[in-house]
Amino acid sequence: MNALPWGIVAYAQTTASQSGITTAADLTGLSVTFTAVANRYYLIQGFVTCYSSVGSDGFGCIIANSAGTALANAFAISRDNLVSYSAHCFYRVSPGAGSVTYKLRGQRSGTGTLTYQPDGVTPSFIMVTDIGVNA
Repeated sequence: MNALPWGIVAYAQTTASQSGITTAADLTGLSVTFTAVANRYYLIQGFVTCYSSVGSDGFGCIIANSAGTALANAFAISRDNLVSYSAHCFYRVSPGAGSVTYKLRGQRSGTGTLTYQPDGVTPSFIMVTDIGVNA
């Protein structure tokens, strides 16, 4: 039975927007801390919606550790300014036993100013799921 996935172990979401992003920045409210179990795999998922002040601007959804080191990312292009687009990134990890923290960061890849714009229907989130034994 220990080999089976244990499900969601950490989750955070936000519906509050965050504006003025022109460099890599932590996204407010999108950090999780949990106690990892040795020899288990965890799947970290991040989802954001964003728009830029200019068209054809890039924005990122970055999964990072507590030190801010990028572990995985997904970038999307905002084709029209003031229209939200989404990015979804994934990372599988087996961190060993103990307390671990992961967070989402946003980053611009262009010339505009980003606004990460979740809402009540489409919140931004970070979710950690235990997906089974690291044999």
